[in-house]
Amino acid sequence: MKYVKYEIGEKLPFDFPIGQDYAKFGYTDSMLFLGCINPSLKEIRSVKSESLILKLIERPHALYLIFKFNNMDWMDAPYSICLFPKEKMKILEEKVRAGVINLLTVVLTDSRDNTIKVLRAIALSDNFARELQKAVLNQCERSHTVEEHKRDIAQIYQQYSSEQLAHSDFVISTCKIEGKLL
Repeated sequence: MKYVKYEIGEKLPFDFPIGQDYAKFGYTDSMLFLGCINPSLKEIRSVKSESLILKLIERPHALYLIFKFNNMDWMDAPYSICLFPKEKMKILEEKVRAGVINLLTVVLTDSRDNTIKVLRAIALSDNFARELQKAVLNQCERSHTVEEHKRDIAQIYQQYSSEQLAHSDFVISTCKIEGKLL
C-alpha cells in the first residue's frame, strides 16, 4: 500500500483541477479535498476549526457527501465506486468490508496551484460512519457504469443546489461536529 504525505504549504502530490472550486471525496482513503480559489482567512479558519455538518445521500448510481462549515455555503462531493478500475474492485470491496472508517481528513487547498492550506482530522459519529460504509457496500453490489454515474449527477445538479440537497428527503444520515471559533 502506498502512503501519501500531506503538509500545509506543500502542493497536492496529484492532479486536481486548477483555477476552479472543487470538492472530492474518497472513501478508501477517508479524505475530503476542497479546492477554493484564493481562500479567505475566514474560509481557512472555518475549515480549520469551526463546526461542520455532514449529510449523506445514497442514490442508485452515486453517493453524495453534503457538508457545511460554520458560515460557509453548503457544498457537495459525489462519489461512486464505478470510478475505480475494474481490476481494483475486489480490493476496494474487501477494504470496505474490513471495517468502518470513523475518521475523515479534510484538506483545503488554494486551487490556483493546489497548495494545502488546512489539514483537519474529523471523528465521524458511529451511526454516520456505519451508514456511509453500508452505502458504499450497496454500490459494490450494484453494477453501474461511469455514464450512469454522470447522468445521475447531471440530473441531481439540474434539479437541486447543494443547500436544497442538504434539506431534502434524500438525506439518510447526518453528523454534526462541534468546532471552536478562533
